[in-house]
Amino acid sequence: MQIRNLIVAAAAFSALAGAAQAQSSTSANVPAKITFVAPVAVTQGEEMRFGSFTIPTTAGGSIVLGTDGAVTASGGGVFEVSTSAPQAATFDLGAAIGTDVTLTVAATSVASGYTLGSFQVAGDTGCSSVTTSGSFQFTGASCTIAVGGTLGLPATATAGEVTVGTVVATLAYQ
Repeated sequence: MQIRNLIVAAAAFSALAGAAQAQSSTSANVPAKITFVAPVAVTQGEEMRFGSFTIPTTAGGSIVLGTDGAVTASGGGVFEVSTSAPQAATFDLGAAIGTDVTLTVAATSVASGYTLGSFQVAGDTGCSSVTTSGSFQFTGASCTIAVGGTLGLPATATAGEVTVGTVVATLAYQ
């Protein structure tokens, strides 16, 4: 009986030792994946046109162009001419649906004596929550934004069309 107990104990010990060895090393596998999305895109649409106005008679005048193309002149003795054809700038934006992006609108190469800024932005259904400089989520694969702004006028100007600066829209993934 003692030998039998000894054999049972040895077998149990051997089973435990084998189990311990089996658990001393284990592994699992997980896949490594990446998802590529289309790059963000900004393309030029329509240029910004403040319209036609009389030459300023005093300094300090400005023209505000809305995202809907409506203009309002104040100060400087400027008045809109009836043949005026104001138009907000437009840009076509593209990004993957559901992605978060940041939009920045700025002016560059502004002509001497002018100021260009205080931009307002309105987007269509693909980017309806867009703001002038801020973050939003694409709800469509593409959208169009309209950009209005304020043009500060110089004290003197000559008749003719003037390129007063460049409006730049920058789109980046967050």
